[in-house]
Amino acid sequence: MSVIHSRALPEIDGFKPAHRKLLYTMYKMGLLKGNRTKSANVVGQTMKLNPHGEGAIYATLV
Repeated sequence: MSVIHSRALPEIDGFKPAHRKLLYTMYKMGLLKGNRTKSANVVGQTMKLNPHGEGAIYATLV
């Protein structure tokens, strides 16, 4: 079995690359200040950075 360790194992902060992409997208959308938005909007914006389907992004978000 082939495993890409840089994507499978979390870094020292506990986040995987997919988690970082979600947090970065939410930061760029201004959601750190308490603004609200639907999860579909966050997933749609994250799909620009993450080449995987929306199901994988939703699973990461939850």
